[in-house]
This record gives sequence, C-alpha cells and structure tokens, in this order.
Amino acid sequence: MFWSVTVSITLYQLRMPISVETVKASFYPLAQFWYVNAYIGLFLLSPVLAFGVKHVSRRTFKRLLVVLLIVSAGLDAGSHFFLLNGYTAYWLVVMYLVGAYIQLYPDAIRWKPVAFLGIYFLMACLSTYLQWNAGWFHTDKWWFIRYTSPFVIVEAIAIFIWGVRLRIKNRLLRAILKFFAPISFGVYLIDESNFYDVILPRMFTSMIREQPTYFALRILGISLLMYLVFALLDFVRLLIFKLLHINQGLALIDRSGKWLIDKL
Repeated sequence: MFWSVTVSITLYQLRMPISVETVKASFYPLAQFWYVNAYIGLFLLSPVLAFGVKHVSRRTFKRLLVVLLIVSAGLDAGSHFFLLNGYTAYWLVVMYLVGAYIQLYPDAIRWKPVAFLGIYFLMACLSTYLQWNAGWFHTDKWWFIRYTSPFVIVEAIAIFIWGVRLRIKNRLLRAILKFFAPISFGVYLIDESNFYDVILPRMFTSMIREQPTYFALRILGISLLMYLVFALLDFVRLLIFKLLHINQGLALIDRSGKWLIDKL
C-alpha cells in the first residue's frame, strides 16, 4: 500500500496522465499487484503443503512433481487449465513444491552450479529464438516465454538450483547481497505500481531508431539504474517504518487476528 499510494500521488502531483479514480484505487493495491494476490493464496496453503511434503515418500513426491509440471504446462497451452499463463496462486503452489523437493533432496542432481547456469542461458536463447520464429509452429509467439512454458520452467528451475548451490566467499559481495536482498521486492512493487503504466511505456520510445547495440546497452544501463534507485527508495521506506514503529503495529494486528481466529 505504501508504494502504490506514494507513486500514484506523486505522479498525480507532477501532472502526469493519471486520474483521480486511479489514485483512489491505489489505496486498495491488491487489485494491482497480481503476485501479491497469488502469494497470499500460496501463504494460506503453505501449512498444508509443508505437512504433505514431510510425510510423502521421495518416489511419490517425484512422480507428483513430474505429473504436475507436464499436466499444468500441457493443458495450459490451450488455456484450458486456467493458469492464466502462470499468474495464479496454483502455479506458485507448483513452484513451491519444486523448491521443496530441491531443498529436501539436494543430491537429486549432482552437477556443478556452472552447469545449471549454462542450461539457463541455453534455454533462454532457445525460447527467444523460437519466439522470433513462432510462425513456423502456427502458435502465439508469447507461448515460448510465458511462465508456464516448458522452456521457462526449465530456465527457472536451473537458475534457482544455481543460486542455491552458489557459494559466495567474498565478504564485500556477501555484504552487498545482504543489503539488497530485503529491499529488492520493493523494486518490483515500485515498478509494478502506476509507474509501469504511466512512465515506463514512454521511456524507450525515443531510442527506437538508434543502433541495436547502443539501444541494448542503454536499456541495460537504464534498467540497472532503475533497480538501484528503487532499491534505495525502499531502503528509505524501511527506515521510515522503523522510525514510526510500523512493523510493531502490524505485529500487534497480526497477533490480534490470530487471537480472534483461535476463538472461532
């Protein structure tokens, strides 16, 4: 809510093309951040999922995952499984189970981290190439890069395992990662706010006629700058929350909610 409201009011005060109705809607941000909605669904189911994961055999768990991935990605190809291309709590549940299996059985695949990084880049290049030539398959070009695409599923699992198995010994790099980790979600929230609809579409239109290499470098540079600025803004937000004891207030609301539920 903090970033939804702050960004909307700021854009409105700067006389950007944003209506009063949009500013009012920003006070109910769940309708805007699809991931937050899906994550709430996953969070509510997580106790049941965690219990099931601990009490199912490895063989059954593996079979379940294989079937879930094949059926989900296969049926969703025709949009008949209602996964909305992966923008749902159900898909986060599937990914949660994949992550749980990797955590419980790290010896499932003994490859070195660099191998998973190679798989990620290979599948990313392949999916991009196929998207550019989607006409060969008489299908929607976005099928190759959506969340439920087999290519993206392999990419996601590969980059996740690479990150889990990566061992960073450099103290400076560890400190940098420790600093940015808790504020990176704020980058997503700022980017997915009304900034996405009002500012972002116009940022790169002036670069269309530039040389491809220069165009790509500028996009990467601007993207990195946006990440750093948004991350630092969320760091300031954390300081504000700490100064105003916002987290303590939220914890009190949380405990009150648990007390009420226990009384039911």
